[in-house]
Amino acid sequence: MKSLLCVISIVMLSMTALAAGTPVTSPPKDNSAMNKRDANGQTLTPVDQMSGSKADVEVTRQIREVIAKDSSLSTNAHNIKIITINGMTTLRGTVNSVQERAKLASLAESVVSPIAVQNLLEVKTK
Repeated sequence: MKSLLCVISIVMLSMTALAAGTPVTSPPKDNSAMNKRDANGQTLTPVDQMSGSKADVEVTRQIREVIAKDSSLSTNAHNIKIITINGMTTLRGTVNSVQERAKLASLAESVVSPIAVQNLLEVKTK
């Protein structure tokens, strides 16, 4: 019920702003700081793997498959970035807990050697 009231309030505020000629802007995405960090070219992103070898793409696919099969993980955990370049896999993104961070690293390490996994996952702060 609370969420329905929130939606109704947002719609009414938007309609009021439109009627007054005030532009409606949405709040910034909570990952906008990460997007800026990624845009500087110093951080690995999935685009960096695009010219990778077939073996690297296959490793990434296998890790993604293992993660997708684990229903105990949150949506955030299922949507992490997995980048494999020259046999080294990097995990990036935000997860809900330290336990999820460790579990994702363990799942990746079940596909490749633990020394081939760089865990850069960040734990969501409240």
